[in-house]
Amino acid sequence: MKPTPPKEKTKVSVTHEWGTLKEVFIGQQPVANNMKFPEKGTPMPPFMPDRTADLAKNYPNEKYINVCPTILHNFQSQANDFARLATEHSVYVRRNSPLPAENQEILISDYKFLPAILFS
Repeated sequence: MKPTPPKEKTKVSVTHEWGTLKEVFIGQQPVANNMKFPEKGTPMPPFMPDRTADLAKNYPNEKYINVCPTILHNFQSQANDFARLATEHSVYVRRNSPLPAENQEILISDYKFLPAILFS
C-alpha cells in the first residue's frame, strides 16, 4: 500500500502537558473486511451517520469491503501513515494482530454497527 500523500504540511508534535509521548497503539481494520451491513429491516442506531444508514439500506447483508473498498483502503492507509510518522518521532508503535476467523464472527455478531464511524 502506498502512503497517502498529505494535502498540506501538518506540524507534528509528540509532547504534551504530561511530557513526551513514548508509546501509542494504532489499530488496524482487518475485521472490517469481513463485516456486513445489517440485514434488510434492521433498525439503524441513532448514532449512525446518514451516509452509512443510506448504504445499509441500499446494500443489506453485503460486505463493507465490496461496497466501500476505497473508504476501507483509505482508513488503513491513514493508520499506516500515522504509525510511520510516530515511529519517525521515536514513538514506540504497537499494532494489533488480525483475529482468527472464528473470533471475527463472534465480534461481528456482537457489534454489528461497530465500524459505523468509518463512514462518518
